[in-house]
Amino acid sequence: KCKEHKVFTPTRKTVRDSNNQLATITSVTLVREFSKKGICRNGVTYFFRGSLFVVRNGCKGLFKICYEEVVTTAAPVTTAEPEPCKKVAVKSSKQQFGRVDVKDANGNPVHIVHVHVWDQISEIKCVEWVNFFFSMSYIITKNGCHATFKVCYRVKTRPTTTLAPLTTTAVTPSPGCDLIRLLSRKKRPASVRFGDATIAKMTLVRQFSKVNCIFRLTFGFRPNRAFARKGCRGLFEICFNTAPLTTATPETCKTFQILKPTRTVVRDSNGEPATITKVTLVREISRKVCIKGRNFLFRGSLFIVTGGCKGVFTVCYTVTPTTAAPLTTTEPPKICKKVTVKSKGQKPNRVDVKDANGNAVQIVHVHVWDQISDIKCVEWVNFFFSESFIIAQKGCHATFKVCYKPPKPTTTAAPLTTTQPPVKCKLFKVLKPSRITVTGSNGQPATIVSVSLRREISRRVCKRGRNFFFRGPVFTVRRGCKGVFRVCYLNDQTTPAPLTTTTEPPVKTCKKVTVKSTLTQNGRVDVTDANGNSVQIVHVHVWDQISVRKCIEWVNFFYFESYVVAQKGCHATFKVCFISVTTTTAAPITTAPPTVKCKKYLIFKPTRKIVIGSNNQQAAITRIVLLHEISKRVCRRGVNFFFRGSLFVVNGGCKGKFQVCFVDIPTTLAPLTTTAPPKVCKQITLKSTKTRIAKADVKDANGNPVQIVHVHVWDQISVLKCVEWVNFFFTDSRIVAKGGCQATFKVCYTVVPTTTAAPLTTTAPPVRCKKYRIFTHTRKVVRDSNNNPATITSVTLKREFSKHVCRRGKNFFFRGSLFVVRMGCKGLFKVCYNLKPTTAAPLTTASPAKCRKFTLKENGEREVRDSRGQPAVITSITLKREFSSNVCANPATFSFSGSLIQVDSGCKGVFIVCFLPAPPPVPLTTVNPNLKCRKHTFKVPTEKTFVLPKNQPAEIVSVELVRELENGVCTLNTNYFFSGATLIVRGTCKGVFIVCIRPAGAQPLTTTAAPS
Repeated sequence: KCKEHKVFTPTRKTVRDSNNQLATITSVTLVREFSKKGICRNGVTYFFRGSLFVVRNGCKGLFKICYEEVVTTAAPVTTAEPEPCKKVAVKSSKQQFGRVDVKDANGNPVHIVHVHVWDQISEIKCVEWVNFFFSMSYIITKNGCHATFKVCYRVKTRPTTTLAPLTTTAVTPSPGCDLIRLLSRKKRPASVRFGDATIAKMTLVRQFSKVNCIFRLTFGFRPNRAFARKGCRGLFEICFNTAPLTTATPETCKTFQILKPTRTVVRDSNGEPATITKVTLVREISRKVCIKGRNFLFRGSLFIVTGGCKGVFTVCYTVTPTTAAPLTTTEPPKICKKVTVKSKGQKPNRVDVKDANGNAVQIVHVHVWDQISDIKCVEWVNFFFSESFIIAQKGCHATFKVCYKPPKPTTTAAPLTTTQPPVKCKLFKVLKPSRITVTGSNGQPATIVSVSLRREISRRVCKRGRNFFFRGPVFTVRRGCKGVFRVCYLNDQTTPAPLTTTTEPPVKTCKKVTVKSTLTQNGRVDVTDANGNSVQIVHVHVWDQISVRKCIEWVNFFYFESYVVAQKGCHATFKVCFISVTTTTAAPITTAPPTVKCKKYLIFKPTRKIVIGSNNQQAAITRIVLLHEISKRVCRRGVNFFFRGSLFVVNGGCKGKFQVCFVDIPTTLAPLTTTAPPKVCKQITLKSTKTRIAKADVKDANGNPVQIVHVHVWDQISVLKCVEWVNFFFTDSRIVAKGGCQATFKVCYTVVPTTTAAPLTTTAPPVRCKKYRIFTHTRKVVRDSNNNPATITSVTLKREFSKHVCRRGKNFFFRGSLFVVRMGCKGLFKVCYNLKPTTAAPLTTASPAKCRKFTLKENGEREVRDSRGQPAVITSITLKREFSSNVCANPATFSFSGSLIQVDSGCKGVFIVCFLPAPPPVPLTTVNPNLKCRKHTFKVPTEKTFVLPKNQPAEIVSVELVRELENGVCTLNTNYFFSGATLIVRGTCKGVFIVCIRPAGAQPLTTTAAPS
């Protein structure tokens, strides 16, 4: 039923049905808004929870409230036992929290179910989840809340066990375990520490105290410490992690006396940087200033002391064993020469350094030999160097001494026996937001290993991971960060062929290109070879200056992979030298796909760890999961723990247990035997306006989709110039023009090869999703349409109602078919699960797929059914016509799963959906097992485990509510549910239930198809 309400003031309204009972609100719609437009926002200034409707923060309007009215038959009134409650006084101040642990009459911790204020003492009103909270067995108050609370709880009990007499033989521990006796008092915990081992498991063997020993409540363990508290006394079995015996690298320690801020690189006996494992403060000379991790710390081989810390430190490190290669060639000496560079005013000047043969060199060091100008030349301030050139600016004029490495002598390469690619580094000076693709020596994108900021030109803006970072071969700088960066990458190695024939280096080709720009519009020219293919530009210089404004490289003209860009009024003819890029297609891969492996790491300090695979080579990380956080809600994915390539980084105070999954990088490449498919080009005309876009799907002669390789303007029709990625775009097989772009395009594409699918033997289980609103502690068993437990595949927090409390894996998680939300987490969750897989019948006759048009104008899900009204299996979905403005994109804003179409983010349009109809039903004959059913009456919250005679384990098959003792309270999977042999009834649910059980491990209810 629905009602309309006019609201002009902040309101908290309870909705009741015709029987004056609390109704469950299903939806609230804003019909008309009386306040200023945009104030009323669903979920922010007006929302509902259960039977409560709330309007606040100046929202005014006419609301339509729809609710469910449940018709119930009143049961005879019976007296029920009240749940145990007690009064507890808790006091806090504005500076200090107040906390009280609640215990029962026997002194055991309890599980608090409900808390409300009984007597308000302080002037500040105590409000739940604002200044007082409860969790597990304790209550916390803050911000001056002082009151007496009525606490209702459920006693936590441990399964009763019969203790063996003390005269029997001593308990022997399991292999790899030890027996430890821990005797704690109420206010004095007991603990034992293991300095050289890591605890894996802790089990209670025998209890000595009256207080129950409960794991994680009155006893538990940390990685190297076991403890008992709150009066728990007993004998425990503690098992340890046993690592495989490997040859450990010896550890060496040195003592350093530090009296000033220092950055020291610790080296081994061979003078090579060593890996620091531990730093210990032996004696502090300053006045209690030194704090580990803040003003004295280490990273790799670097030991840092700052912030006035002074003392004597012990630094322990390990030596990385290396096998010296046979000394066949000697390192050539460095060569130095004098170079004069002069800049005038704000115009920079550049000089390329070459050797005696005119070849480019690699500069190692530059310093001022003779200062000529009055302005002093300072490195990285007004003069810079990179690779093979020097740049001076801002009036710097001097003679520099430049030292460089001579070209390496050509030697015959030995066969490669190792597959570890070498690491190379380059310097990049970045003065504006950029996306740089780093290429290796073979001209292919390389895998970046690390990026370091050598010198920052901006004012303390650059922060790693925020405005400069890398992913794969792409290095990105943004948001005002400027500086000189050192980028290290892996140069992929290949196994060289036997040196029987000489290979010629790629031939450089030069051509003249004219580029024109204005003060407000950039100019760009794509450089191609004689066949129209993309090239790799090697060098560009000005051949003929046309504009009055001088064109200067990297100031107002630039060049990248295969194009030249001019800006700020630069107009000139350039001489562009390039090499042709040959495209090859890899042979089909015959090896099996890589398997994903996982390892667990316990991190307590900032760490940079390279993950090694099973072949003792660097592995490619695929996923990182935070299993358990030890720090106080500090860890954030992508901020202080992340991965790049094979590097796993944890910093910023994040501590916890991580699971790192990775795959081994294959090292053997298949021979390149196949050739690239030929390119085909055709002309397509698109005409768009300022309010309407134009699209075209490119197909080959047979009408099949293609893969577009390149698009450029063939004939410009509109006055407004069509610019790629500005007002025309292309994807796999589609071209889109917008903003008034009208032109004829030359589109080059390759034909996508068609593959024949293998015959289907089994059908994949379809995925279904449901949404749940959770406001209390919940343990929900997710079931399918047949009321069978389903296998949950994913849980997503769509919207959080609590205040940044919900943490995946901590207070909301899933296991099998059980979905758990606890510890104050509230929100809207999307739970996806798999139905039971079915075996497909032999494919004797193929049922053709059917297609139908659907017009969708609202966000949400829509189920597709066949002619018999059964859910169909969707095979494909295509956007035929779009009503929204370029919003629809597959699978970002519309997709399908099983028989459901999902549309969100304002996508509207006409869709063509192809599906397979459901198979016709077959008559079913049911085989009834020998079940035992019995009536049970529950009047209080209960957790009961059922067993068969002679203590034979049982399994609950079904639970049916026969009679309810309250009015419309009991709901399956909400306040009563079952799992295994346990039935749980909680909250205010009271009633008579029929419970059917069977022996554990028995065959389930079988359904046999009758002969057709």
